Amino acid sequence: MLLDRLPRFFVASKRHQALALEDRKRFEAALAEGTFDIILCDYNLPGYDGLSALEVARERQPDARVILVSGTMGEEEAVKSLHLGATDYLLKQRLDRLGPAVRRALDEAGEHRRRRRAEEALREANELLEERVRERTARLEASEANLRRIVDNIHDALFRNDAEGKVTFANEQFLDLFDARVFEDVEAP
Repeated sequence: MLLDRLPRFFVASKRHQALALEDRKRFEAALAEGTFDIILCDYNLPGYDGLSALEVARERQPDARVILVSGTMGEEEAVKSLHLGATDYLLKQRLDRLGPAVRRALDEAGEHRRRRRAEEALREANELLEERVRERTARLEASEANLRRIVDNIHDALFRNDAEGKVTFANEQFLDLFDARVFEDVEAP
């Protein structure tokens, strides 16, 4: 019977690389060596349960979609596997759902990759923008310091006033020349 010959793990990518693996060691080695879009995993494994395999797969291949297959998975275990990151679960008695489940999982994997790339592009653009802001801020600070040195070293009284004629800036010479108490609100060097 075909169901008795199903591999314990089946990993595949859109590049049509597919591996059928029979034990934990080979499964974990495959996850470390390749990049896969989909992982089909038997829920009941000797010495290794499907939830542990799901955890390892999600950790090592976060973009891969994981479908658990079981002959005996109850509703509670199925819900738990979905909460832990499985894309789907199938009963071995209902493998007619395998094709649609794989198509949906591959679509999800593609969407996840596109979203991750968009997030990375946004993060890179944000980092570039932050760097430009830091550079411009440093240039402005240097320009302001240079202007401040010029204003401080000029021997004439300098001031700036607003449209109403209120003095908004004055250098030390201006404040010394006039009574500084009169200009309490004035920005001074």
